[in-house]
Amino acid sequence: MPRRGGVEGIAVGRLRRQRGIVLPVILCLLFPSAAGLGQNLTLQRPPPENRKFRSTVIDEYLQSLFPRFKDPDLAVLFSNCLPNTLDTTVFHTNDTDTFIITGDIPAMWMRDSAFQVMPYMKFTKQDPALKKMICGLINRQAYSLVHVHPYANAFNFNDSDPTQGHQGDQVHPPMNAGVWEGKYELDSLAAFLRLSRIYYQETGDISCFLYAGPAPAAASTPAAAASVPDASAHSSSSTPSSSSSSSSSSSVVEEKKGEVKGKDEGEEGKKKLKEGDEEQIERGREVGGESLWLRAVSLVLDTLQDQQAGTVEELPSLPPSFPPSHPPSDTPPLAFSSSSSSSPPYTFRRTTTVGSETLWGGRGEGGVAQRCGLVKSPFRPSDDASLLPFHVPSNAMVSMELKGVGRMILGGGWEGGREGEREGLGRRCMAMGEEIGTAVEEEGVIWVKRRKGGSKGNVDVVEEEEEEEGSGDEGRGGGGGGGVGGGCPMGDVESIYAYEVDGFGSSFLGDDAGIPSLLSLPYLGYCPPSLPLYQRTRAFALSSRNSYYYVGREGGGEGGAHLGAGWIWPMGLIVRGLTAEGGKEGGEEVMEVLEMLMRSSAGTGFVHEAFWKDDVTVYTRPWFSWVNGLFAELVMKIIEERPALILKE
Repeated sequence: MPRRGGVEGIAVGRLRRQRGIVLPVILCLLFPSAAGLGQNLTLQRPPPENRKFRSTVIDEYLQSLFPRFKDPDLAVLFSNCLPNTLDTTVFHTNDTDTFIITGDIPAMWMRDSAFQVMPYMKFTKQDPALKKMICGLINRQAYSLVHVHPYANAFNFNDSDPTQGHQGDQVHPPMNAGVWEGKYELDSLAAFLRLSRIYYQETGDISCFLYAGPAPAAASTPAAAASVPDASAHSSSSTPSSSSSSSSSSSVVEEKKGEVKGKDEGEEGKKKLKEGDEEQIERGREVGGESLWLRAVSLVLDTLQDQQAGTVEELPSLPPSFPPSHPPSDTPPLAFSSSSSSSPPYTFRRTTTVGSETLWGGRGEGGVAQRCGLVKSPFRPSDDASLLPFHVPSNAMVSMELKGVGRMILGGGWEGGREGEREGLGRRCMAMGEEIGTAVEEEGVIWVKRRKGGSKGNVDVVEEEEEEEGSGDEGRGGGGGGGVGGGCPMGDVESIYAYEVDGFGSSFLGDDAGIPSLLSLPYLGYCPPSLPLYQRTRAFALSSRNSYYYVGREGGGEGGAHLGAGWIWPMGLIVRGLTAEGGKEGGEEVMEVLEMLMRSSAGTGFVHEAFWKDDVTVYTRPWFSWVNGLFAELVMKIIEERPALILKE
């Protein structure tokens, strides 16, 4: 997650309420209308003239729903949260370009911005302006990948202010002033693909992906946000002109194209291709032509292939200045040059007192990895350094999105020539998606000792039945192969997804609240929530066995390394609600989650980044647009699938 440092990122409410969790949960389950517990929330939307983007369709949707809610506080919270991205974070938009900031940080995160517009996808057929705005975001993300930096996680509006962001970081490939932060997170690339796929699924609009340029418009850099959502805190002026980002950073792309290729794409994926497809895949490497989006997809594939390499593959044949001089005490430390053709494709170093903010190793390359078909992600979705190099949820997400984009490219409807190259690119997407998905199931599934329990909500429960030995997992949504079965001759153990692995056999167990997470796999479409392998993983994540799961007077939920122990993230609570199974039991879990989220608002009318486990009035980031939209997604899902829980008859 974007990080707000120091005390400015923490807000403390005026009224500290000491409330246990048991009574509110009972009230919530017995009397759903009591979920908000009488907070008397008020509408916090900016005046219409100060809203960054206005959608009449969404405004009418909110007006029609408002009187139907059983709980007036839930009606207000939903009405504040659903349009929050549109009201306050669409810093710039025109016919071809959209720049969306994350909230209280004046930069655009690739991942955040893609998820911020997800609640609006269902309205694009009714609102052409909304559809155009989201298409502009796809163009902006494609431009950022091709012309600014292929590895960066967050971007400035333009490169006019070299003081914006983390320009002091030592990053290879080098950053320019168009980059806010240069942390390579695999989920950033997966989010770009997901945004593209879902936009196409909802609109059927192929014309958005034929856009060639020019460079996005330039404008003054948005000012830092206030501590509460206030659209007037940002300048909305923009002067369309050619950005200098293209010329100043084209060397990054050229350098990447010039890097030594020839790395094995994975035999498993190639076996699944028809005879002759390899030649088409090779032609697909140079695809793009006039389409900025196709060039971005091709660059994403190159980046993923580079990041499948093991650490030893990235080492030079000899270290610099070999053999070393003598005596050894006079030998300076080995200095690996980032400009060397034999250096890793990506390195990152930051001068910091926070260990999770930088990568270890002499060159800033991060943990040691063994090639296994997975793609490295030195940083997690929370913007924290990974403990092990292969982030399993991000690999699951990108494997599915590659295949979705591959089908989209192969589906036809494209205009102009270069059909063979587009077909090659589509097949390359499919092959790599299959290869990564297979690796998720082979490398990312591990055996753990079965405990008397797991988790259901906040309480460990005893399993009443053992699974039959040899029972398999059916219905997985990504990758190849059948997964790992539920029984094992080794004894009383069970299989779950690991959070991170290194390809050598080591794994980190647990789950972080940041999406993509293991908990979010059904939400992302990778597998159904009923999949036994996922259910076992979910039980592990929502229990004390997960080192990032915290329980206090205000409830229990996932957190992460970003803020440290004791901070519960509403994002994790929302994902728990989004992935609850059907039936009465699932409905009770959804209402328990909804009650905690309502209380975590702490009277502000918005959802926050995190709250302290014992006091919801101590929270971080009062303006975090993505989590507001995610909360709205949960409410809309409840309305579609379980309307009786929150709406009047």
